[in-house]
Amino acid sequence: MPMWDFDRNRWVWLTLLAALVTGVVLSLLPISSTASCQAFAGGTETCTTGRESLLQSQGLAALAVLAVPVFVAAVGIVFPRRGAVVTSAVLLTVLTLLGAASIGVFYLPTTVVAWIAVAASASRPRASSGHYL
Repeated sequence: MPMWDFDRNRWVWLTLLAALVTGVVLSLLPISSTASCQAFAGGTETCTTGRESLLQSQGLAALAVLAVPVFVAAVGIVFPRRGAVVTSAVLLTVLTLLGAASIGVFYLPTTVVAWIAVAASASRPRASSGHYL
């Protein structure tokens, strides 16, 4: 398997970086709202509100979900073929659409970069081994 040249394949690497950064930001930024109220005997009520990150509200299971787009984005790096880059872009598109009601919309920039990587890979000449560099 040939080694990837970052300069010629930067869009594939940028797709992975975008997925990774999005996952880290989503895991640490407080994007979930919390509210709790407590009633006391005298008829008074105390309410508190707050914000939590996905990691705080969902625990380590959130990291497993956030890791999926990172692994999908890595397909184009692990398998240096145009078909792998296309497959990665298609899977990222499906994941973004399926998760659009929750965190999928945050992966829209990653998906756009993945399709730019597909377009960039189409303009690269293929080596005789079927791999492109």
